[in-house]
Amino acid sequence: MKNKVTFQVVVPGKSEAKKLRKIITESANERFDLSKATHPDGTPVKHKKKSKKAS
Repeated sequence: MKNKVTFQVVVPGKSEAKKLRKIITESANERFDLSKATHPDGTPVKHKKKSKKAS
């Protein structure tokens, strides 16, 4: 059985694309210190350590 899936593609205008590009470049330049991250209730976020295995 096949299900028909539909979705809408939204293409931003030139001014909107310029604003989005500016936000993306600013956020890419910022480095967030995740070691100080907390949940909304104030408990610290536990971070998983990355394994050194090559995939």
